[in-house]
Amino acid sequence: IGILIEQHAGALPAWLAPTQVAVLNITDAQADYVRQVAKTLQNQGVRMVTDPRNEKITYKIREHALQKLPFIVVVG
Repeated sequence: IGILIEQHAGALPAWLAPTQVAVLNITDAQADYVRQVAKTLQNQGVRMVTDPRNEKITYKIREHALQKLPFIVVVG
């Protein structure tokens, strides 16, 4: 595992990443749809996290990009 982390600079391949997808919403109006997308992804076996906070989307994208997540889904 240490060699993989060093080779990929912490950005693990999607199949190996502990969290594969982050689902973000732009406004609170999309909160229900974010939950629906999250449920669909979980049913497919995807390891994901939602971020329903009322923050600016650029802030949320940057925060999750620094975590080196393979995919970021923006709803809205």
